[in-house]
Amino acid sequence: MIDQRILYFSEVIQFLRKNIRSCLLAFAVAFSLTLGLVFLLTEPNYRATATFKQAHSPGEEGGSLQAFLKSIRNAPEEAAASGVMQSKTFLVKAAKQVGLQASVTGFSDLEFHSEKPAVFTIVPIDETSYEVVGHGEGRVGARIELEGAAWTLTEMPGRSVRVELIPMRILLGKIQKQLKIHSSRIDSRLLNLTFKHKDRALAIAFLDAMMAGYKDHLEEQHEKIAL
Repeated sequence: MIDQRILYFSEVIQFLRKNIRSCLLAFAVAFSLTLGLVFLLTEPNYRATATFKQAHSPGEEGGSLQAFLKSIRNAPEEAAASGVMQSKTFLVKAAKQVGLQASVTGFSDLEFHSEKPAVFTIVPIDETSYEVVGHGEGRVGARIELEGAAWTLTEMPGRSVRVELIPMRILLGKIQKQLKIHSSRIDSRLLNLTFKHKDRALAIAFLDAMMAGYKDHLEEQHEKIAL
């Protein structure tokens, strides 16, 4: 026969009162271990910010965004600054420029079109040349063309590194989650750009590429209108 015993709430309270120090200590230890585990397993993200002015006063240069938008009112395919910057074409171009598909820094003009991740091992040979194990050799500052991938290495790693390239489709999903563009509460003409990434330098470089890319976009549109 099983001996059944009912545990009353008052007994629980009495137990806690007698062992409150032990309970608090156990809770503190468990909380600290959980927090430490989350910290170790969570990839850190650094935030980069930039501000973009959408319009100038009437007396300023005619190449302002406001003048541009007014000049293309009959072209519905053209969007405002925030829309253009968050478009797939624009984000892909900026991501390729700074090598955002690579798991490490030092890549630019990266081309990788596979739908599955790929891993390459880069081994330094000397100060300016390196080997991509199983694929060939390249030089810093020179573009290398491989089967399924191409890039320009801008800086030599200090040791052998394992580089993972992720598909652009996956990267775009991450960028869209980490990129925020909104108007300033102080001045509606100002756009505040925020981007989070595990590498601070890449986060800054990506926003710089977006700003430069948008400037090029405006210049191209003005040239088309002028023709």
